[in-house]
Amino acid sequence: MLAVRGGIGIGGALVLAVLLSACTAPTTPESSPTSSAPTTESTSSELAAPTFRLPLGCDDLVSTTDAAEALRAPATLVTWPSTADHASLDDIAVTAAGGLVCQWTVEPDNFSPTITTETYPAPRMVVQVLPDAASTWNPGWQDDAEATDTRDFGTTKAFASCGDIGCRANALVGSNWVQILIYNPGAQLTTTSLGSPDETFAHATPAFTSLFDRLASAGEPAPAWTPPTSAKPVASSCDALLPTDAAATALGGDNGDAGDGYVAQEPQKLPSVQTVAVQDIGALGCVYGPVGTSAVIAPLTITAVPGGAWIAPKILSNIPTGSTQAAVQLTGLPSSDTAILWCGVNDQQCQVLFSLNGQGIDVTTNALQDSPVSAHDAAIAAAEAIIARP
Repeated sequence: MLAVRGGIGIGGALVLAVLLSACTAPTTPESSPTSSAPTTESTSSELAAPTFRLPLGCDDLVSTTDAAEALRAPATLVTWPSTADHASLDDIAVTAAGGLVCQWTVEPDNFSPTITTETYPAPRMVVQVLPDAASTWNPGWQDDAEATDTRDFGTTKAFASCGDIGCRANALVGSNWVQILIYNPGAQLTTTSLGSPDETFAHATPAFTSLFDRLASAGEPAPAWTPPTSAKPVASSCDALLPTDAAATALGGDNGDAGDGYVAQEPQKLPSVQTVAVQDIGALGCVYGPVGTSAVIAPLTITAVPGGAWIAPKILSNIPTGSTQAAVQLTGLPSSDTAILWCGVNDQQCQVLFSLNGQGIDVTTNALQDSPVSAHDAAIAAAEAIIARP
């Protein structure tokens, strides 16, 4: 038997807003009163796509000199979607909502950690800016409670703390929700590859201050991007997107009788930049899994993004060197649409991103113990089942 819950799927992190009842349809994002016209861009296939709602780019916000100071080594700016081995729905959602995603990276050969008794991964700095988010911003989490630690960066007071994966700063600048991560595993400890938390923030202060100051003087954001009228609205419910019978078949199971008892990751208690961005764009997220399972990671999550036909082509044209992500053929997908496939180590997790009817659809599968099908085959089967729907 298989149960389905509506919610918001956010990439490999699987931040699941799981409801106790049936699937829910997406809410229509409200337009915000702004002073300038929205901007769009066209891909080679003439697909309209959102751009940052402020007249700034990543290099306007942080100089390479300040980024290098923060990371203690020469830094290179890369912009989404060329920031990771595979597409993250976190970045997709922020971009689709008219936000900006930037990343400064360090080549491992140029990185000398402050302590050399262990091997440390080269750090990176990731910035996400979500405009028009004053009503939804929150200081974020520190361990299991709302963040309370603050630091001053110029005239901006930000909630700032360090944890397992690095040091974060979270601030509302004007109406812009700004989240910065210096990826530095073990940063809650006394000494890491970038030194102590105090040292990390001290070296990052020029970059953070520049970022906050530039956004503070940028003015009001342009209106939110709206999908072209030719794009078909996303399904009104999870069952309309992919019925549980079809999901069960893709996962190699039998839906059997209806039931309850589905167990999944608890909903996130406070919104993040990513979850708010998904809500802003009116995406529909669905989580599917066998009734009675205690798995924290659901075997199948699907997210449909209104007007997101631009997502797969944009990613395909910017796949980083060495990535395992590549174009894939899906049965029944029109030749005018695009599909890409990524699978992690040993195919434990796979993701298919494709365009269909003017939408962008993400299908992510996670291999469960004793599953009769691989995550790769389940992702392909679920995607093709969605394509085959009337």
